[in-house]
Amino acid sequence: MPQASNERLLYVNPLDGSKTYFSWEEGTTATNDKTTLRTEWDEEPLVERNKRLQNSHDASTPGTFLDGRAMYHVGSITPREQADLVARHIITWGGEILDEMAFSKWINDSEYRYLRKTTGKKV
Repeated sequence: MPQASNERLLYVNPLDGSKTYFSWEEGTTATNDKTTLRTEWDEEPLVERNKRLQNSHDASTPGTFLDGRAMYHVGSITPREQADLVARHIITWGGEILDEMAFSKWINDSEYRYLRKTTGKKV
């Protein structure tokens, strides 16, 4: 929901449901004008999906294989968490893990258990 009275919905991303809002405030001079873009996500559906998968009997079933190794889907992260991990140079926007130790520590942290689809450590 928009926060400022002059805030307008600019874009709705059909892929992740994020909404981007635009606002503009006039300053005392043209150089003091303030433009703001704000993006919000509804993270509830993703978190609820992960909780359902935690209770699923097939949560630890291997998925695809890469270089002969079984790949496990350990969870799904929210766009907010992805942006944080990208800013910290732990992953890329495409999901490639740049720092495996930091990512493993992060995903296994109890603070982020709601993002995992398994109850035990996998990474």
